[in-house]
Amino acid sequence: MKRILLKAFILFLALPNAICQSPHQQLLDDREGNTFYLMSDLLPQRQISLLTGQYSLGLFNDGPKYNEIIKSEQDNLLEIDANKVYGELKDKNLLSIESEIKTLGIGFRLGKLGIGFQHSILACNYLTYTKELFGTLFLGNAQYIGKTVSLSPDLYTSLYNSFGFGVAAELGRTKIAGRLNLLTGIAGAQTMRSKLDLYTDPDYYQLKLTTDYEIGTSGILNLDSLRTQNFLSSTSDYKASDFFTSNFGVSLDFAVHSQLSSNLSTGIAVKRLGYINFTENAKIYTSKKEINYDGLDLGKFIAEDSVAIEGLLDSLKDLIKFDNRASSFKMKLAPEFQIYAKYYLTDKFSLYGSLYYSSLPSSNILAASAGVNFKPVSIISLGSNITYLSGSSVNLGLHALVNIWKLSIHVGSDNIFAVINPKNTNFTTAYAGVRWNL
Repeated sequence: MKRILLKAFILFLALPNAICQSPHQQLLDDREGNTFYLMSDLLPQRQISLLTGQYSLGLFNDGPKYNEIIKSEQDNLLEIDANKVYGELKDKNLLSIESEIKTLGIGFRLGKLGIGFQHSILACNYLTYTKELFGTLFLGNAQYIGKTVSLSPDLYTSLYNSFGFGVAAELGRTKIAGRLNLLTGIAGAQTMRSKLDLYTDPDYYQLKLTTDYEIGTSGILNLDSLRTQNFLSSTSDYKASDFFTSNFGVSLDFAVHSQLSSNLSTGIAVKRLGYINFTENAKIYTSKKEINYDGLDLGKFIAEDSVAIEGLLDSLKDLIKFDNRASSFKMKLAPEFQIYAKYYLTDKFSLYGSLYYSSLPSSNILAASAGVNFKPVSIISLGSNITYLSGSSVNLGLHALVNIWKLSIHVGSDNIFAVINPKNTNFTTAYAGVRWNL
């Protein structure tokens, strides 16, 4: 049974999981900002810009890497050194993954003005878990005798459509662009309160669980009957009609690009300022009480191989004792902020630097990147960058933009080591897309 729980835990760590980090495509900007994501969407190089597909993915895990967790791997059996992993965890640890599919985008340039439309499907998932939660699940609660420990997992997950309508203007050396996105939530879950405190009595080995936990769900989690239904929805559970719901929201993207001199340009971008109001099939699960259990060692309970996974999950549900009600909930999106600058040494070489910040529901992410851009011929632009992110090691990125006739193809990653050796890294981004300049 512990192996089953381990596989669920490894599923996050093995990927090498996630951050809401947008790819550094600004590395390939020209002096006019023509590849700056919002500028090229709304102020095309020519009269029309047609985006016919782009996929981007961001992955981050600030806990131990896969190779630091697994002692041995044979067939479907995984062996870990739980004590070693426990010792390397922080008080709070983040597992996260974000992806975006831009299905279609079109921009029209009318002199110094531009307008555009874009449709995207986005998935944002963040799980923050405590060191004590891992310790309780994999090492048992005997180590916490006489102590109160915080289990308190924070979950934020959303899958939604974005229909964006934007305008842009060129004002001398400065370009500004903004886009209003109308959102429809496909599925979501968000922790509103997350107190789960566990006390183990030193004399009678009695457990006291103090809860003040509340989570809203819509279309992704079912906590009513874990014995008979899937705990998590899978991709195959969704029908085409599920992608258009009454879960309505709005968000705003904004960008500025400025040419400060003949060699120096800079830009700022703000993404995902907004929310989604989940009303369709929405439920709020709450637990606010003190619950006492006599003589229960959670480590032995979870390791019991005779307990079926469905029964175990139901027992855990009963352990926390959720109450539920049908109710809507508002999910605030995780906004991104980015500022960058680029300096041209020659027409072929330029230097690049950026700062990135994202405000997640239970933590904040700060990253810094520096790189170089080389343009060997007029139709090819190549870039390489190093990204610093707390909790990750050296991250070397490679990027490329190729212009063939009226077609632009761009691909890249902020950590190519994750492609070469994914089990020994905990951060990467990747993107690929096609744009027509008509």
